[in-house]
Amino acid sequence: MLASVIALALGHTVTIAAVGDVMLARWVGRRIERQGPAAMLRGARSALAGADVVYGNLECALTSARASARKDIVLHADPLGLLALKGFSVLSLVNNHALDCGQEGLADAVRRLRGAGIQPLEPAGLPETVNREGLRISFVGLMDLTGSHLPPEWRKTVAKARRSCDVLVVGIHWGTE
Repeated sequence: MLASVIALALGHTVTIAAVGDVMLARWVGRRIERQGPAAMLRGARSALAGADVVYGNLECALTSARASARKDIVLHADPLGLLALKGFSVLSLVNNHALDCGQEGLADAVRRLRGAGIQPLEPAGLPETVNREGLRISFVGLMDLTGSHLPPEWRKTVAKARRSCDVLVVGIHWGTE
């Protein structure tokens, strides 16, 4: 999905490319091992290349920490996959797999993303902001794993974030597996 945000007062256009789940585990991880990280988004690179900001949901634990979640589906990706994420500006970790390797794994993923120049949107509910062409663009992640309603504080979270930016993008991860 591509969206252009026009700041009339500034006379600039900022293009935001947003994708859904980006998963680097399982068969995707095996493909990265065989063909290298560049193979992962080869088909999407041209669509994302012209955007000023690229946003997605990182649907796996990207860490060297051990998987610790006790559930049917655990998505644990090798940190080598980080190289496949080149070009992303913001990646949401507000999802049901961010903690598949526990708090240690989440903290490791946050460090790795920041080290690669990608702003991680963390489960704590705080917005991440990027500045492009004089615009403050904030991202907020919300999660609803019941598929029936968002957390009760979602309106306050969004309202607070909206006051501190020019453009607000809200990503919602929902549903049951």
